Amino acid sequence: MQMSSTHPNTSYTLAWICALPEEYEVAIAFLDEIHGIPQHQPLEDKNAYLLGRIGQHHVVMVCLPAGRMGTAAAASVAENLCRTFWSVRYGLLVGIGGGVPGVVSGKDIRLGDVVVSVPGGGNGGVVQYDLEDGEVHHGQLNSPPEKLLSYVTLLNILMRSPRISGNCFREQLELLGQEYEYPAHLEDRLFCSRYWHQFEGGCEACGNNCGEIYRNKRDDTLPAVHLGTIASGNTVVGDGVTRDMINHRYGNSILCFEMEAAGIMNALPCLVVRGISDYADSRKNDEWRPRAIAGACSYAKALILHIPREEVPQHENLVHVTDLVKDMRDELGQIKAAIAGLWHLQKGDEYTKSHTVYHRLKTLANRSVSITASITSRITFPYYGFMQASQYLRHWISLFFDNLKRYIWSIRPGQPSRDRGSGPSGGALPSVLSIQGWGWHLIAEPHVWMSS
Repeated sequence: MQMSSTHPNTSYTLAWICALPEEYEVAIAFLDEIHGIPQHQPLEDKNAYLLGRIGQHHVVMVCLPAGRMGTAAAASVAENLCRTFWSVRYGLLVGIGGGVPGVVSGKDIRLGDVVVSVPGGGNGGVVQYDLEDGEVHHGQLNSPPEKLLSYVTLLNILMRSPRISGNCFREQLELLGQEYEYPAHLEDRLFCSRYWHQFEGGCEACGNNCGEIYRNKRDDTLPAVHLGTIASGNTVVGDGVTRDMINHRYGNSILCFEMEAAGIMNALPCLVVRGISDYADSRKNDEWRPRAIAGACSYAKALILHIPREEVPQHENLVHVTDLVKDMRDELGQIKAAIAGLWHLQKGDEYTKSHTVYHRLKTLANRSVSITASITSRITFPYYGFMQASQYLRHWISLFFDNLKRYIWSIRPGQPSRDRGSGPSGGALPSVLSIQGWGWHLIAEPHVWMSS
């Protein structure tokens, strides 16, 4: 029976997320120390966590449920993780992906290489795509956290520097067993994007040329690390034509395709690390999966080892934040009640009444914004989701009162009824916050994120 960790949930500041059990198995092997399962876990959190240490960091490890994949499953895992471990500051999504070969991406991407999500070319590091009726629908996501990007730069410099003895990435990779060594007996074969592989027995038994693209072999078997854009979506990209079509929509900037990052990037500040197991075409290379997983996990650990540990705010500060959140919730309740009554003013002196209510609402709004600003400035709060919710709140209140002024102007005496505007409903504030994330849930129920 797995023992509970002797460390409280609040001591864990880094998350390592995997999509597949085979990725999770290798990730666990990289733990310097296994702590066990959480001391406490909310009933509604269905994730299965394993806690441990890598270098100076206490790490939360979690894998998507068996048989679940895609952005929705990944988002659920990330949101539950943030509720149970609100002290987690960063996440690493580590596993395999389909590479975009050099003839398209401009980079010599090979099987077993590693791709890391880094902003560039107008993209934030991870882009979301969707395929509907043969069309590509795309969207932007949050960029990886600046601190992780800084250490990505440092690690890449150290790996290339002749003045540094040893290579941390290579050292971690060599710690794994023979199962994860470079598969010299396998060929890394690339085919033109329009060729569809129909023979089930493999290329060796096929005997046809199949439009193969020949490339020179590398001198070193160490996986190359590529920094750039990763595309994420719920649709498996399984042929070269679709791969190239989506890539073209993003200015030929995509280096890798995968299926989970889009569900995590807006829920948790996250860096995506993918080992290339195939070329996102009709020829899958399951034999390369162990090497691709090993490369991604080795890079992730090498990166973690270079990041210094951060301190978590003390409990008394968190109690103070709880009081501030409750104050903000009460203020927002008054705003919502006043909004609900405002739109019932229909005739007669409705302009005068509305103008009066507007100034009252403005005062309440300023007080709420002041509380929100206090949370932001008086404590370095570790939970990104709440900070994001605070920013959304301040922005939305400003927009709301701009709309309210226009509405009051439209219902002034003598204004034709056809020109009258319509104001937002009393439920608009929590609705907007719930659309942007689950920040409103935190404001309404602070005990959820304080339960640990």
